[in-house]
Amino acid sequence: MKQWVWILGLAALGGAFVACSSSVGDDTAGSSMETENSIALTVRLADGTPAARMKIFVRPEGYLPGAEGAVADSMVNANMNFETDDNGTVEFKSIESGKYVVEARGVSMKGVTKVSYDDQDSGAVQLSMGVEEPGAVSGQVYLPKGVASVSVGVEGLEYRTQTDSIGNFKFESLPAGELNMVAYAYSDSADEDESFVSYGSTVVKLEPGKQGTVFIGDSAKMPKQFVFEDFENGVDNWYVFSSRYASGEIDAADAGKGRDGKVAHFVCENDSNANWVLMGISFGEAVDMSELDSVVFWARAAKTKPDMESIFVHFSFDMVTDSAKGIEEGKAWQRFDIDSVWTRYVVIPTALIEPDSLNTAGNVGWDSVKAHVSKFSIFGGTGGEFWIDNIEIYGLRPFEIKKKEPAKDDE
Repeated sequence: MKQWVWILGLAALGGAFVACSSSVGDDTAGSSMETENSIALTVRLADGTPAARMKIFVRPEGYLPGAEGAVADSMVNANMNFETDDNGTVEFKSIESGKYVVEARGVSMKGVTKVSYDDQDSGAVQLSMGVEEPGAVSGQVYLPKGVASVSVGVEGLEYRTQTDSIGNFKFESLPAGELNMVAYAYSDSADEDESFVSYGSTVVKLEPGKQGTVFIGDSAKMPKQFVFEDFENGVDNWYVFSSRYASGEIDAADAGKGRDGKVAHFVCENDSNANWVLMGISFGEAVDMSELDSVVFWARAAKTKPDMESIFVHFSFDMVTDSAKGIEEGKAWQRFDIDSVWTRYVVIPTALIEPDSLNTAGNVGWDSVKAHVSKFSIFGGTGGEFWIDNIEIYGLRPFEIKKKEPAKDDE
């Protein structure tokens, strides 16, 4: 992909888009947007009402932010941004044939759609779009030796971020939908063969208000360590289970006590060792953790009752029944007494509690679980208030969470 591709693609659009206002009046007035060789866009909220005064951005389908050169840059800034009227509509006139990505962006809602347009067809193209709560995407790019950092952009949209030194990146707010994410480096080099370098791409299907995880490049060469969860985008991936006579709640909170950012806040009540409460996350499929070195997490705790002797959790690796593979449900866990100040705790496979002859409470041991781990669970001991942060995995390469388990209590 060379610089001239971006310049020609955007030069064809320079000055071609003109925003028109539709007539505003009673419901019978309708819209005056009926220009030939144009696209008339209507944007609506989830309840069907017009999305008035939404910012609209139009880009060629192959556009990548920061990889278009100075000439194209000025064209994008001057001619590609619009706004819907009070009826949630906007019109783009005299459009060149091509494929485009159209984004609607408001204070708390976003939407995206694609359109393929042929200027040889007469009449206006009617296009509609809904806007929803944006989602977030975090991930990692494999960086070859000697590459300190690269850009990650969303193709066709004006979203770009930079990786850290081991390839980690994050987008806090993206429109929901099918997004193509590209890792690349761009320079103003006179040598067109060196001006743009791609480090891979991948597609993420982002759900409204949810977080997606992606990996770009040669995953087999990625470092065997990664941040599994930092809770900066909330706790939507996590659920709470409890036995009949126990209860628990989980939400996102400020870390406090000298630590920055967001954390998971887990409060549980449990009046005996026969009952249990946990916060957990499902991977959606079994993950082979045979080569796991350790899992690290940060935590602090507070008593919810004055007579509580200790505050502790069990960090558990769970596998679920898979009859087709002959796998029975089971767990392997390690206990941690949690301090009232932020403390780093390390889960080590060799330190997991050995099962007894009856596999009490489903403890079948690490050797039985390690090749089929499908969940992490943090059991709340006999109750308490816990703050959990930065769960990191060492010894494994990143893996993707395929789906989430619905939050519910065990009856």
